[in-house]
Amino acid sequence: MVVATLATFQLVAGGIAALPFIIHRLRVGKWAGQSTLALPDVEPQDLPQMTLVIPAWNEELLIEDKLSALAQQEYPRHKLEAIFIDSASTDNTVDLVKTWLVENPTAFADFIIIEMEKRLGKTAAIAQAFGSAALSSEILVMTDVDARLDPGSLLRLGAWFSNPEIGAVGATPQRFTTNSGGTGAGAGTDVSRVTSGGHGLTEKIYRDMFTIQRLGESARDSTPFLEGSLLGIRRTVYSDSTLDTNSNADDAQLAVAARLAGLRAIQDPALIFREPIPPTYGEHKEQKVRRAQGLQRLLWRNRSHWFSRNQGAWGGIMGIQGIMHLLIPWIVLAGCVFAVLKWCLLLTGLELNIFIITTLVIDGWVFGSWLLHRFALRLPLTSLPATFLDSMNALLIAQFKLLSGDSMHLWEQGVGVRKAWLEEK
Repeated sequence: MVVATLATFQLVAGGIAALPFIIHRLRVGKWAGQSTLALPDVEPQDLPQMTLVIPAWNEELLIEDKLSALAQQEYPRHKLEAIFIDSASTDNTVDLVKTWLVENPTAFADFIIIEMEKRLGKTAAIAQAFGSAALSSEILVMTDVDARLDPGSLLRLGAWFSNPEIGAVGATPQRFTTNSGGTGAGAGTDVSRVTSGGHGLTEKIYRDMFTIQRLGESARDSTPFLEGSLLGIRRTVYSDSTLDTNSNADDAQLAVAARLAGLRAIQDPALIFREPIPPTYGEHKEQKVRRAQGLQRLLWRNRSHWFSRNQGAWGGIMGIQGIMHLLIPWIVLAGCVFAVLKWCLLLTGLELNIFIITTLVIDGWVFGSWLLHRFALRLPLTSLPATFLDSMNALLIAQFKLLSGDSMHLWEQGVGVRKAWLEEK
């Protein structure tokens, strides 16, 4: 009787945990299919004044390539200001930037270098750079050093803001791994490929699902989450108090600020950036937990908007995201505890029945899928449960760190990702 009760509690917890994701997935699919978003047709002379911010910390492996790639972006140069802000790098990043500018004096009409005396985190760097933008700038844009943009990205980004309803626009990721051999993305191979590495496949599935959510939310109203790898925000939305500099997820903070200003925050499916998936599980986990913590802090700070009628459809989006990021991980943990207790009692020799055996099969499928993907082994029907548990694991770790006072707005460099780009080149 006790085992059956634990098994029942476990299944109920699993059902409750899965329900918000199923509901939201069905909704965003419907919303995306009904999207009326359309990129405005804008002549180059009508594009807005733009400030492009490149934040960096110890980026000597990639910074020259990043600057060269940005210099190839088409945008009226008299309307483009570039700000490079360095968060007290301890390597040769700043020297490389200065040398590159000497060797490429016509790449940018207006290029500013800001050297911070102390490393305070990316959000603080973005806040300082945005605050230093020319008063004539209408659009503030940031792009990460480890992201590569499609040709015409800045033109497309700038064009969106001719629509007065748009407050923030983010790009859509195409992530890839680099340890599968081949000629690399720079040579024209499929940058969406994923190797047999378990975390690479799991991360790609998770990110693809997240992209579907963002696109659907953008079509319906606004998405609370955008990607800082390439993001633009209307200058009138931004103020000195917009960003919490002691927290990360600066990109999502800007998306929420745009919507709270009465404008829309959208992800453009045709505005593409590319970046590698961390090549090791440890680096992947660190990145995922850090991102999870930033989103959790943002959602909690804005909990008054969850399901708020004053916020329309976006209030419902914020509410269900808050439930999925903050509440559901604990329900999943409770389900796992019930499962462990059930197994412990079964080992004492208690009698089995068909119901309990069925839950054991489910246990094997769910937890087995996670372990298989963790060790780079794949079988049919294992991707979804593995991705779900991997995400819940990251969200729980992020919350445990928050509860213990461990803020992750300062983090170590993802060296594996930087080396992956060099391999692609």
